[in-house]
Amino acid sequence: MTAYQLYGATRSRSTRIAWVLEELGVAWDWNPLSFRKGEHRSPAFLALNPGGKVPVLVCDGTPITESAAIARFLCARHPDAGLLPAEGTLAAARVDQWLFFVTTELEQALWTKAKHTFALPEKLRVPAVRETANAEFKRAAAVAERMFADGPFAAGDAFTVADVFLGHTCFWARAAGLWDTLPPALQAYAQTQMKRPAYKRAVELEAGTR
Repeated sequence: MTAYQLYGATRSRSTRIAWVLEELGVAWDWNPLSFRKGEHRSPAFLALNPGGKVPVLVCDGTPITESAAIARFLCARHPDAGLLPAEGTLAAARVDQWLFFVTTELEQALWTKAKHTFALPEKLRVPAVRETANAEFKRAAAVAERMFADGPFAAGDAFTVADVFLGHTCFWARAAGLWDTLPPALQAYAQTQMKRPAYKRAVELEAGTR
């Protein structure tokens, strides 16, 4: 058994962690779950994450949840990859700024739309909320464009874990039918990130084609 066990599902936030693991070049095992079959609600999985959500990373027998926390842990554990600047530096603060913005602002509109489209039980869905979510995403995307500034990466001149989160969320926007809402600079940026070999390997492994 390898040091890292990733539990997740295709086209979910676990893609971020698969991508990080591939960027780090470390060995890891993929443990896919089927939401349709309710595997995320099994006693075995709830023992790892009582919230029944993915991703979950198990390292040395200890489960870690929340994608940003998992990603920071992995990048800090493998500093030579350069995905996370040294703690206490302004560069690290800028990366964290992106991580927190993406997870609390940019992606939340997408998740709200998803919940009221398919994720929630039908009786709890409010179709009108989807238009609000679209507007909220457009607002957050405009803020992201200003934060991005000159690029070429989220936090400046080097690829970091911030790019995994920003790039992945831009891809999510495309799946949510909001690609045209992204400013052109972020569209071009996202298309570039999709060409990264580590991203392609992660997606192929999740899909079972690798």
